[in-house]
Amino acid sequence: MVADIEDEPSEVEPLPNIDFNVRQGNSLIGQLDTDIESNEDGDSDLDSWEVKTRFEDVKEAIKKHKKAETSVEAQEWRKEAEDRIEEHRDKFDEILRREFQDAGFDDITIKEIREWSPFHWPLEFADVFEKGGFDVFIGNPPWDMLYANRDDFFIRYDEQFRTYPSEEKDGVMEDLLSNPKVAWEWEDYKESMETQADFFTQGDVYKLQSPVVGGRTMPTKNELSALFLERVFRLSRDGVKVSLLLPGTIFGGVMGKDLRMHLLDHTDVENLIGFENKGIFEAIDDRYRFAILTFRIWGKTSALRGIFNQRDMDIVYRIEDEAVNIPRDVLVSYSPEGESSHPSPRRSK
Repeated sequence: MVADIEDEPSEVEPLPNIDFNVRQGNSLIGQLDTDIESNEDGDSDLDSWEVKTRFEDVKEAIKKHKKAETSVEAQEWRKEAEDRIEEHRDKFDEILRREFQDAGFDDITIKEIREWSPFHWPLEFADVFEKGGFDVFIGNPPWDMLYANRDDFFIRYDEQFRTYPSEEKDGVMEDLLSNPKVAWEWEDYKESMETQADFFTQGDVYKLQSPVVGGRTMPTKNELSALFLERVFRLSRDGVKVSLLLPGTIFGGVMGKDLRMHLLDHTDVENLIGFENKGIFEAIDDRYRFAILTFRIWGKTSALRGIFNQRDMDIVYRIEDEAVNIPRDVLVSYSPEGESSHPSPRRSK
């Protein structure tokens, strides 16, 4: 959105220019680092000139866009900034392609990768990464699993598809798949989703999604919320404050063991507020459990404020008065194999 800035003084204050504060893309796939590590030959993927240039020219255009005094000038610099981002995207996409190759996808192409809209954080937020990164993360990551979802696909051909009963969806699918073009696109979509899922499982980018329990590596479910949480770990620097709304499986399920231990060992968890979905989210089963997790990237967790089985969101305003103080050793010893973060609700202050 570009504010319509007038040349003449106006009593109405122009809207803030947020074009480069709000970006879109697949934030689970893409480059995160401002400094690219050297390869086996000692050469950097981006030489020193590129490391400097990929920020400087983008930042210059963004700053001029934000300081523009007329809408025409703002639009010109917006286009210039977007053009410069696209100019640098090739190099980042090539580095991403090598990550896919390292995960076993030798034949993957740049074109295929771009169909997933990879999000290169230092490029999209060049001015933020110049200053060392973000100060705060607040989010509600998707609670779905990564799989070929027929609702997401067939809505392209039937806008009402999501609203049909399951049996009716079966019939609509059969009719749509009788079209060879739709059938080919459906197979291509399923293959694309499988490739992304395998990349998260088999690659080196995500390391906390397949915990070992009882000497056995547990199969990952590619839960998007778990992937987003690990992504936040990688994006954050010391001192960053994080608050996320996450499904209960991360705090009580086997899948979240390594994520929970990372939280205890590498962050200072402040609050964990667990909820039962009783009248909170109408579109979600009332048996569903979720939690608000707040932590700071720094040190390790010696204790946290916790309260569970809540049904009233107002508890977030009373957390300091009503929460239980839970020591680290209780969190760890409650379930050694699962490392559960849901100890018994005894008060300990």
